[in-house]
Formats: sequence, C-alpha cells, structure tokens
Amino acid sequence: MKENNNDEIDKTDSHDKWDKYKGNEIPFSLNLFSVFYKYVRNDFRILDIGTGTGRIAIHLGERGYFVEGVDINKNGIRLARKESNGRNLSERVKFRVTNATNLAYEANSFHMVILQAVMTTFANNEDRNKVLQEVFRVLKPKGLIYLAVFGQTWHSELYKTRYLRDFPKTKEMGSFLCYDKETGDFEYIAHHYTEKELSLLLTENKFRILEFQTKEFITRNGNKTVGFVVIARKSI
Repeated sequence: MKENNNDEIDKTDSHDKWDKYKGNEIPFSLNLFSVFYKYVRNDFRILDIGTGTGRIAIHLGERGYFVEGVDINKNGIRLARKESNGRNLSERVKFRVTNATNLAYEANSFHMVILQAVMTTFANNEDRNKVLQEVFRVLKPKGLIYLAVFGQTWHSELYKTRYLRDFPKTKEMGSFLCYDKETGDFEYIAHHYTEKELSLLLTENKFRILEFQTKEFITRNGNKTVGFVVIARKSI
C-alpha cells in the first residue's frame, strides 16, 4: 500500500492490512498482565480477538481454560491450529478466521473477551466502536473484557515526532503511519490512546471499568511506550 504524500490517508481499511502478514511475521510484543488472572475463572469460555498465531490462546488452553482465538490473518490461524493440535489442545482451544467488527458468534457466547494490543490497529473511531459493540454482543450478561492498549507517549521524542509529523495525514492526534522496514512502503496506521479517550470509548459502549492500570509497554521494535491495561464489565 503506497502512501499519498499530499492527501489524507484512507483509514477505512487500515486494520485489514494485517491479513498480508505471513503467519510467523504477525507483530506481537505483549504477554497477558497479571490482572487478567484476578478476574478469570476456570469455567469461563474466553474469546481472544486478534489471536495472531494463537500464542495467548494456546497458553491459556495449557492452563486448563476453554478459549477461541480469532484473527483476520488466515496464515496466522493456520499456524495456530497446527500448534494447538500438536499440543493436543484441539478440544480446549479453537481458532477461526473472522473480523473483529463482525464476529461470527451468537450473542451471549463468552464469559470474557481478550483484546491484547489489538485496538491500536483500528485507525478510525467508527471501527473502534464497532469492535466494542461486537464484544458487548458476544459477551454473556456481566461478562468481562480484558484490554491492553498502547497509550500516547509524549515524553518520548520518537513518538512525539511521529504524532506531530503524521497528524496532517491522519487527522487524529496520537495516530501515526507505520512503514515496511525493507521497502519503506506505507503499511497501516497505528493509534495510541489517551486515558480519557479509552475510558470514554468503553463507557459509551456500555462497559463499566473495574480496573485501569498504567504500565510501560515494550513494542515489537523494542521502543518503550505508555500502556493501559483495563478490566471492564458488560453493564447489562
């Protein structure tokens, strides 16, 4: 995907570019934070959105949880199934290709949903709301969402420069352009949230925040950023 140097970037399909990665090249840098285990129960049915190659889902399956992992990347799902089957987890861990904005599940299907470093890939507010509306729909009454997301990191000259440089194209502060390291081609838009922005996104989509923690995250390129880890409950 080439960048147009003069015009605003089209953000409607930024997340869909994730499907181009080969399975073993899907970006991944974060593990589950301990607050997840404070709320999860052994009888929970868990949905891992943006599962990639199934790293988190398989880890939870090995700990005895029932998990379904979803991703738009077909290669990642193929590798996840292969790894899960090789560990004899096929009865406990399932994988499916589906989009987070239109999940292929019935309403009230899960006790808990994981969004681990996924929301940064949705470049426009409409899609962010769609994701949380779908999460709300597939969660059981009083179900839980675990969300880890990158926060705006203004004390870093690297990210401050990116935010300000790319604002004329993204039209949203905290969003910036990501490029292919080898070709230099524009790949997708990443978005870093403020605490207020993330809180509003959750509450406006009928989630009650139970835990909101500020952490230091390490990106896949080794950069340090602000990070937010949230546990929220479906209000109805």
